[in-house]
Amino acid sequence: MDAFDALVETYWDSDDPAQTRLVSEALVKKATGLVGVGLHDEAIAALDEAIMRLVCSAGAKGELLSSAILGLAGALLAKGVVLLDEGRHEEGIEVLDDVIERYEDNLEPALRRAVALALSHKVTALVDSGDTGAAFEARDYMVRHYGEEGVIVPELGGEML
Repeated sequence: MDAFDALVETYWDSDDPAQTRLVSEALVKKATGLVGVGLHDEAIAALDEAIMRLVCSAGAKGELLSSAILGLAGALLAKGVVLLDEGRHEEGIEVLDDVIERYEDNLEPALRRAVALALSHKVTALVDSGDTGAAFEARDYMVRHYGEEGVIVPELGGEML
């Protein structure tokens, strides 16, 4: 984890879009490692740091660079999934809704995939929490936007069906 922290510290102030993306990816990977060893709260803190830094960077620069947009989408999606894994369905769904609302009209393939994954995780969380009506609405929305072939199953590693 120290390597991720060193990378973030070294490159965060860079104006280079590639380094901005590298920093956000490092924070997301750090969070993934923390989840892997059962440190969910620390993972959420790392994701919150990634989100905060990307949003603050946008404020300082006037807009998010495209690489930072992808980083923000990834960090938000990861946070939503970690919250769901922790049984914090309401919070997780709120974060996933943020991903959906921010990027649902974006045509960038990576962002469309992030929205589809957010919708898929949301459907699963709604089913798990017993809200099948809302789950069907979210699934119908996913099918309207991505077609039946675009429905993603998280249990299959995020593969599109």
